[in-house]
Amino acid sequence: MRVVHVMASAARGGGADHLREILPRLEEGGIEPYLITGDDGDLPQWARRNGIGCSTIDLMRHRANPARALELRRSLGDLEPSVVHYHGTRAAFYGTLGQVLPRAWKTVYTAHGLAFRKETLPVRKGIFSLAERLACYGADHVVSVSSSDLRELRLRGYIRSGGTYIPNAVDTDVFRPREGVEARKELGISKEAFVVGTVSRLVPQKGIKWLIEAMGYCPSMELIVVGDGEERRALEKQVGQDKDRIRFLGTREDIPALLSAFDVFALSSLWEGQPIALIEALAAGVPCVATGTEGAREVLKEIEGGLIVPKCDAEGLAGAFHQLRSDSKLRLRLAKGAREGALLRSHE
Repeated sequence: MRVVHVMASAARGGGADHLREILPRLEEGGIEPYLITGDDGDLPQWARRNGIGCSTIDLMRHRANPARALELRRSLGDLEPSVVHYHGTRAAFYGTLGQVLPRAWKTVYTAHGLAFRKETLPVRKGIFSLAERLACYGADHVVSVSSSDLRELRLRGYIRSGGTYIPNAVDTDVFRPREGVEARKELGISKEAFVVGTVSRLVPQKGIKWLIEAMGYCPSMELIVVGDGEERRALEKQVGQDKDRIRFLGTREDIPALLSAFDVFALSSLWEGQPIALIEALAAGVPCVATGTEGAREVLKEIEGGLIVPKCDAEGLAGAFHQLRSDSKLRLRLAKGAREGALLRSHE
């Protein structure tokens, strides 16, 4: 059975990492996976290195381009899949546009987050809502990584057949508590330093500018930003003279080890489905501070390993960092709760 997975962006992030985990496992289960994605990241190269068929279509340049929808439809027709699995609103939206032609395959749409939740103008919210409605309408079945997102889709009447909640998962053998001595040594961080860290795509959704602003209220702390993206140059400019204590590491493959160097993990997003980076940090036993997105609230309600602060609030982030620095008992309690909660979640 051939299952074609479609994801608009190939950039490194939660969605791409999700595919890196599941595609090899599908092969082990006797399913032939194939990937259609963009050319804006290294996901196609990863797929080909791992013997997974892959082709690229630029679905990211325009929000609605009929030519790209027909190109996707033709590619799917040539592949003759049993199932097409769309990941993310844009991929499912383009898949629905291409369904003006008959199809012989079943379709699944996994919502990794709802774009209409973002803080934006009402007109843009309306456009994002329409795109989400169409994405759901074109799918035979809808999956959401977030139970709150699934409830929202049901309440709006976008889902016709109930939908399924499948939470994001992490490997708790890989993401586990570790001694941070070597990681700090490699990064040139002293034992005494208090380190706030994040792992994130550098895009507006992730709100990294608020995290950098928060460090202005934390002059004795260091910030490590792991990841890359379109905002990197602007964020590095924002750092200015603080570049010695606010550092950008770019994309890294050693995330489990790097997490051990952090005293606190920070997630400053404006909206999230169910943030994989947050769950990884919790599994690694790192106390977390997250902005109050639906996804982060859902995770930290289930796993008692962190604090919630308002979105777009640099002082709120800084206050939480100071609270954790000054209260070692709270820090230890959250670290213990993070690991125990992640283990319990992984066995459910």
